[in-house]
Amino acid sequence: VVVSLARLIELAEQFGRVCGEEAKTLREIEAGTYTPKPQVTLTSAELVYKTCKPCPKCEHRIEKNGGCRHMVCARCRHEFCWSCLKPHRECGNFQCSKPPVVESFRPELQEAIRMVKECYDPASEQDARSLPRLLAQMVEYAAKFLRPEGGEEPDEREKARAVERMGELESAARFRQDREREELWRRRQLRESRERELERGREVDATKRLAIAQQLAGDAVREQEAAKQGEGVRQSDSTDIAGSKGQEQG
Repeated sequence: VVVSLARLIELAEQFGRVCGEEAKTLREIEAGTYTPKPQVTLTSAELVYKTCKPCPKCEHRIEKNGGCRHMVCARCRHEFCWSCLKPHRECGNFQCSKPPVVESFRPELQEAIRMVKECYDPASEQDARSLPRLLAQMVEYAAKFLRPEGGEEPDEREKARAVERMGELESAARFRQDREREELWRRRQLRESRERELERGREVDATKRLAIAQQLAGDAVREQEAAKQGEGVRQSDSTDIAGSKGQEQG
């Protein structure tokens, strides 16, 4: 795995809007216009409200440091989803990414849940496989060690971490490409299926039009034959009438 600024930019842009801010920062590093943002120091209480969520049952603050979305409160043993905060039996999705719906909680909890939506930063989760978090870590690495104008020399530990994170980003990129190719194949199959249905519909319509045309032609022939028969009957009636008149005159 090669750790380079150019490849990081490619990956960040490939992930699209999910990592748009990271891609912009990497471009600034490449252009030499990047200015590190000042570190904001939070108090312990602010840090808790920034990085922890309340148990939906007892409001005990919980920090997530890895694993799936299925959480168990250490105080009351309530099982719930880390993302939507619903009871685990109602959500049941270990990879849920839905935000909590404030109105779905009891009134005394709604203010705490609303605070979660307003204050909680998903990027602060200690989830090593989160794309924004991985790229944020690599942005820090690039700003320190991969600047075009010459950065510091990373030690072996930093290099190893960067290679590991880069490998995870490459795996995520391959997974995304495979999913996009699969989606493209499904859309192509759906389009071809619809085109076949449309063609069959056209064939059916053509057959129907031919049958209607044949029916109309048959009706026209029958009308002509009926008209001829009616003319013959009228001529026969005229002849009979004329004969009758001649006999009466004789």
